[in-house]
Amino acid sequence: MPRGAVPDIGAVTHGGLRAFNQDAFRVATALPALLLAERGFLVVVADGLGSEGRGARAASQAADLVHQHYYADAFQDVTHSLLEAVRRTNADIYQQAQAEPDFSGMGTTITVACVQGEHCVIAHVGDSRAYLVREGVAHLLTQDHSWAAEEVRAGRLTREEAAQHPNRKHLSRSLGSGPQVQVDVLQEELMPGDVLLLCTDGLSNVVPEDAIAQAALKRLSAQTTARALLDLALQQGASDNVTVVVVNLNGRRAAIPLGPLALLGGALLVALFLVFFVLPRVLNGTTPDGGTPAGVAVSPPVEKPSEGNTQLSPTAPPQATGPSPTPPPTIPPISTPASTPTPVQAMEVSPTPEPTTPPATYPAPALIGPPDGAVFSGKLDVPRLSWRDVGALREDEYYVVKILFRPNDREVWHDYQWTRETNVEMPLYLLDAMKYDHKGTWSVTVYRKTGREVKWEPVEDSRSAVSESRTFEWK
Repeated sequence: MPRGAVPDIGAVTHGGLRAFNQDAFRVATALPALLLAERGFLVVVADGLGSEGRGARAASQAADLVHQHYYADAFQDVTHSLLEAVRRTNADIYQQAQAEPDFSGMGTTITVACVQGEHCVIAHVGDSRAYLVREGVAHLLTQDHSWAAEEVRAGRLTREEAAQHPNRKHLSRSLGSGPQVQVDVLQEELMPGDVLLLCTDGLSNVVPEDAIAQAALKRLSAQTTARALLDLALQQGASDNVTVVVVNLNGRRAAIPLGPLALLGGALLVALFLVFFVLPRVLNGTTPDGGTPAGVAVSPPVEKPSEGNTQLSPTAPPQATGPSPTPPPTIPPISTPASTPTPVQAMEVSPTPEPTTPPATYPAPALIGPPDGAVFSGKLDVPRLSWRDVGALREDEYYVVKILFRPNDREVWHDYQWTRETNVEMPLYLLDAMKYDHKGTWSVTVYRKTGREVKWEPVEDSRSAVSESRTFEWK
């Protein structure tokens, strides 16, 4: 895939048989196109550790923080930036767990991949996984950091024994368990047709590698493949949370805004037209349409006989008596006029428009919950906003949840959550920012991702009407 091309990315998450979903994922596709072309596309999955919402917070913050640290890093080497982003994320989560007793012991796995053209860098801690499907075979790229996996690698347990061992879920590495963490980093060269897949153990525990490869072989969209694998995991009775991120490596060229450059090119073409077509005619006394410029006096031409011009005289009539007849009119000389160039019509030059997708029309998303005015209390009671599906979205279309809140008595802030799911959990960093009246207002709209978004704010390219607005309070 050429550098700067946009990969086809799809992502889904589901709670499985559990009442609470402590998985998280993030996909960096709504950032400015120039930034993505320079730094690559980041995709992340995380599986939170800790009961009563601790793991959910750790996973969500890990997914957010690793994005922030990576794209803010000025170091140009992708491997270095990704490694440092994971290390800094671990330190942030550990410090929060130490500072807030309610979140003591929280942690998370993390598997993050940066796709930059034909090059991919993966950083990994825990037992979430990365697979590469190539030519019909699923290759496991990462190693599980768990007690059971290490026993298998040491030859002390078989895979079958490890799958049934009571300590199979004990992790040997995780984010947040200490001030420092050992991070596995690997690099992979990609080929056209490859499929990169990141998942939590909710998928890998119940869906074998050959089934993953078969799903990728169908060459469906990344979102459809991710959904199919999720459905397969649920059919297999997945008892854990399931999260899948699929990246198809047959992307399209990124749409990088060229407005100023196109306008400059248009102005240059107009200038060339004026210099080579209009100016010479003005200097010669003609306008582009072959006429005479206003205010310019032109003397009538004086005809001179020449070899090329033959004057024809009519035959003299016979003499007759009486009044002399009126002589016939003299036939003017036939001369070959100088050829006048065909006037060239000026062409209006306009900037080349960016390719657009024909807009789809969706109804306004119907909100499900929470109800208007719902009240939540404590950091373990986090609002989950949900709405009804409006239909099959195109690959570049997303639900955008707009959240308004007041951090003080003077300002109203807004935040945007992009997702292809029909629900989103309120990030704790937003809840913490509602310091004034602890109230928020939310609504949902379908938008097309253009690559011109700044700080996740959508441009005016909506694909649906705005849903109703609802309020909530978090104490």
